[in-house]
Amino acid sequence: MIRLICSALCILLLIQTGHVLAEQWAVIVAGSNGWYNYRHQADACHAYQIVSRNGIPAERIIVMQYDDIANHSQNPFPGQIFNEPASNKAGDVYSGCQKDYSGMDVTAENFLNVLKGNETALKKVGSGKVLKSTEKDHIFVYFVDHGATGVLAFPTGNFLEAADLKTSLEYMHEQKMYEKMVFYVEACESGSMFENVIGDDLNIYVTTASNAEESSWATYCPPDDKINGVEMNTCLGDEYSVNWLQDTDNNGMQHILQTQFETVRKKTVNSHVTQYGDVTIAKKPLGEFMGEKNGHVASTKILPHVQSSTRPASSVRSRDVPLHIAYYKYLRASERGLLQDSHEAAQELTAIINKRLAADNLFLQLTRAVTGDQSASLMHSPAPVGADQCGACCTEVHKFMMDRCGGFDDYSMQYVKVIRNLCHHVSRTQNAVALNVIMGSLEPLCQARRA
Repeated sequence: MIRLICSALCILLLIQTGHVLAEQWAVIVAGSNGWYNYRHQADACHAYQIVSRNGIPAERIIVMQYDDIANHSQNPFPGQIFNEPASNKAGDVYSGCQKDYSGMDVTAENFLNVLKGNETALKKVGSGKVLKSTEKDHIFVYFVDHGATGVLAFPTGNFLEAADLKTSLEYMHEQKMYEKMVFYVEACESGSMFENVIGDDLNIYVTTASNAEESSWATYCPPDDKINGVEMNTCLGDEYSVNWLQDTDNNGMQHILQTQFETVRKKTVNSHVTQYGDVTIAKKPLGEFMGEKNGHVASTKILPHVQSSTRPASSVRSRDVPLHIAYYKYLRASERGLLQDSHEAAQELTAIINKRLAADNLFLQLTRAVTGDQSASLMHSPAPVGADQCGACCTEVHKFMMDRCGGFDDYSMQYVKVIRNLCHHVSRTQNAVALNVIMGSLEPLCQARRA
């Protein structure tokens, strides 16, 4: 009889508390590759360690990472990745980090299929894992990579467009795939993916590293990039991401989302950390989305943190990271009298500068050709944001750039806003024939670039 009463009371308690019945799911995405993008996979694997150590089982965690960093030829610590400077091996975040989708499988299309639970589309891709969440469940999504106005980048394939993300999130809501969702995004202009895109009716709470018009920032860059005294020649983390990850490590799963947002916003001094969607969800503790091991705060601390409440001198605008790294490689080689290394670093630095100049020139000429404005004011004007603000014109020009004009890198992605501005400009002045006008001007410029 006592057991029956206890069981009934437990069931009643579960029903009343509601969230205890919910299963928690996590989708973690590092959408880049290359040694200079080391920080993205470091951030993602650190996030994986947090949700895993706090009780979300492997079958309910889905990780997308190119997986070219841990065993990269430039990694002085093969098989390890660090998210902040360390003087011991305790800071490795790669050990055990899942790789459900890696290499060429890390695409925007596959990411959306994961979110929508489309097992058929991913039947023979990676692990094939997708969200199988229900209307009672809570989902945590963390995305880190490069971004621009209305887009997020992936290492292969097309951009993730704001309109496609909106459609997928609406589909998830309609199909009752969750009760509540929390979405953290680290990318330049990441606010543009949600501003004028989602409201408070989808039960989704979003925080972004930056608003709709600014770069996000990397941190623990040279000269503060040392592991066990060894220079890594890359950035180990991103400012917003390091701040929320360390805050979670330090405060555990009972920490309130809104409290974390305020802390991270204060510490992230180079960009404006912003929130969107249903902000009432921010009253909930992190544990409802990132794991509630045994119903109490679990220890997720990986190593003693070195970040202070003020910005480290090593923070760098994300779009300038390759330039910064190349500059320091040159300085370090020169200071040590390594003539061959210094010469190679100088060549790399020069190549990066020339590539940046070429991107500047391409979009300057394109803007002048389309608008006839020699001052090219649209180069610097903020672009309109919102899922329905550009449509097919932007999507097709993006694809043309990737397929036939050398694509985008982290620097030239800032000019995605120029494409959006040009599409709007021509649509207003020439009866919505924007795509043909822009393509006609872009084609010869791209031919010259390929020559």
